[in-house]
Amino acid sequence: MTEEKNFTQEILQEFTDTVTQNLVHLVGAQAVRTIFEHEFSGGEVSLTKQEKVQFVRENIKEVAKRLTSLLVDRTIRNFGYEFSEHLLREIYDHLKEKYGAKYVAFLVFDIVPEGSLEQEKIKFLSKDELEKRVLERTKELQETNANLEKTVVERTKELVMANYKLKKAIEELKDLNKMKSEFLALASHQMRSPLSATMWSLERLKELFEKSSSVSEENRRLLEEALERNKRMAKLIDNLLNISRIEAGRFLQKVEAVSLDDVVRGVIDILPAPEEQRSIAVRYTSPKEQFIIMADTEKLALAIENIIDNAIKYSPPKATVDVAILRGAGNVAVYIKDQGMGIPKSEQEGVFGKFFRGQNAEKSQIPGSGLGLYLAKKIIDGHGGSMSFESEEGKGTTFFIQLPLVEEEKEKV
Repeated sequence: MTEEKNFTQEILQEFTDTVTQNLVHLVGAQAVRTIFEHEFSGGEVSLTKQEKVQFVRENIKEVAKRLTSLLVDRTIRNFGYEFSEHLLREIYDHLKEKYGAKYVAFLVFDIVPEGSLEQEKIKFLSKDELEKRVLERTKELQETNANLEKTVVERTKELVMANYKLKKAIEELKDLNKMKSEFLALASHQMRSPLSATMWSLERLKELFEKSSSVSEENRRLLEEALERNKRMAKLIDNLLNISRIEAGRFLQKVEAVSLDDVVRGVIDILPAPEEQRSIAVRYTSPKEQFIIMADTEKLALAIENIIDNAIKYSPPKATVDVAILRGAGNVAVYIKDQGMGIPKSEQEGVFGKFFRGQNAEKSQIPGSGLGLYLAKKIIDGHGGSMSFESEEGKGTTFFIQLPLVEEEKEKV
C-alpha cells in the first residue's frame, strides 16, 4: 500500500513539475512564483530554486489538482487552448510510456481541469460511461440553449424599450431645438429694430459733433465707443439670426452660377480702409481666369468676410492679410493668410465650434462672440464645400475655403 502511494505521488510530482517547468520557460520563473505565492498563501505548495514543485502536505492530490488547474488556465490565457492542449498531451504521453497508460490516465485525468485531454479521456470510458457522458452534455447544451433563448428574449425586450425611449428623446430634442431656434430668431429680430434705431441716432449725433467745435474730445471718444459697441451688438444679433436660419434649414435661398473672383472682390471692396483698422492691409491676388461656382452670393460673401475680419482683428498693427484664389482638382479654394496670434495647437480641434475662442484671444481682450468661424463653416458646408486651416501660435493662421466648381469648369482641369 505504501509502495502504491509513493508511486502515485511520484507520478503527480513529475506531472506537476513538468507543467510548471514548461510555464516557467514560457512566462518566466518570477511570474510562476507569483502565482504560487498568491494562490497558495497557506504555504501548502511552493516553487523551489530548481523550479520544481514542493508539496508540504502528504496527501498532494487535491493540491496538485488545484495547482494544475491554475497553471493550465494561465497557459490558455497566454498562448491559447490549442497550445495548452498540445503541451498537456506531450506530458501525458511521456508519463504513459514511463509508468503505464491505465495507471497514469487514472491519476492525470482526475487532476487536469474539465475540458482538457478530452479525446484521451474518451478512450478509457466504457460504453455505458460514454452514453452517460453524452446524455449529460446533451442536457447541459439543452439547458444552455434554453437559458440563451430566454436571455435573447429579455435582451430584445430591453433593446426595443431602449430604442423606443431613444426615439422619444430624439423627437423631444428636435422639438426643443426647434423651439430654441424659433425663440432665438424672434428675440434677435425684436432686438434688431431698436439697435438699428440707436445706430441711426448715434450716426446723426456723430454728424452734429463733427460740425460743432464746442464738443470735447472726451465726448467724441465716448460717442465712438458707443457706436463701436452698437455695431458689435448688431453683428452678434445678425450672426444669431443667421445661425437660427441655418439650423431651421432655410438659409441658402438664392443659389446661382457666380464668379468666385466677383464674390471675393465684393467683400474686399467694402472693407474699411487700412488707416481705419490699425494700418492692416488686405492684399488680394486676383486669379487669371474666372472660376464659376454655384452659390448664394450674399451668404458666401458673409462666410469669406468673417474669415477676413478675424484675420484683421487678430493681426498686429501694420500687418498684411493675403487673400488669393487657388485651383484644385475639380474644386477651387479661397486662401486667407494672416500674421496674427495663431491658434494654440491644443485648442485647434474645437475651432469651428459654436462660441469658440482661443485662450490667447480671450487674454488679448479683443472683442468677439466666437460665432464667426462656426457660421462660416456652416455656410461653406451648405455649399457642398469644406474648410480647413493651418496655424501656429504666434506666427499666424491660414484658412482654406474649398468649393466645388460647376461641371463645365471641372472638365477644364
